[in-house]
Parts: sequence; structure tokens; C-alpha cells
Amino acid sequence: MELNDLITWIIGLLVTVLAGVWGRVAAKIARNTEATAALRAEVAGLHGRMDAQEAAQGELTTEIRNVHARIGGVARTADQISGQMMQFGSTLNVIHEHLLHREKP
Repeated sequence: MELNDLITWIIGLLVTVLAGVWGRVAAKIARNTEATAALRAEVAGLHGRMDAQEAAQGELTTEIRNVHARIGGVARTADQISGQMMQFGSTLNVIHEHLLHREKP
């Protein structure tokens, strides 16, 4: 057997062995590509859910601010009514004392 035949035989053997290895590598690459695509789809879905939750949180924050403002308005109104009631009570006391002094001989 000549050297050229030996080299050709070795190259043929390597190509045969490496073809199987490359086939398995290609199959693994294909599976990883599919898994990566599935993960990307799942991540995109999670991003969508996060965006929806952030939007809902923004709406809730706005509603809480509105309620807080309304409660503050109610508190201010209650303070004003309380002050007016105190003034009304003072005025009634003055009127009452005036009427009592008028009745005294």
C-alpha cells in the first residue's frame, strides 16, 4: 500500500467518524435553537405580563392619589364646619346671655 492510499484511507475514516459527530452536533444545535426560541417566546410573554401589571399599578396609584385628595377635601370641609359650629355656638351664647340680661329686673 502506498502512502497516498494510506492517506486517502485515513481521510476517509476521519470523514466517516466526523460525519457522525457533526450530525450529533447539528442535532444538538437544532434542539438548542428550538429551546432558545421557546424561551424567547416565554420571556416576551413575561414582558407583556409585566407591562400589564405596571399599567394596573399606575392606575391604582392614580386612584389612591384621587382618594387621598378627596379625603383631604373632606377633612378640610369638616374643619371648616367645626369652626363654623364653634362660631355659631359662640353667637348663640352671646344671644342667650343678652336675653338673660334683658329678663333680669
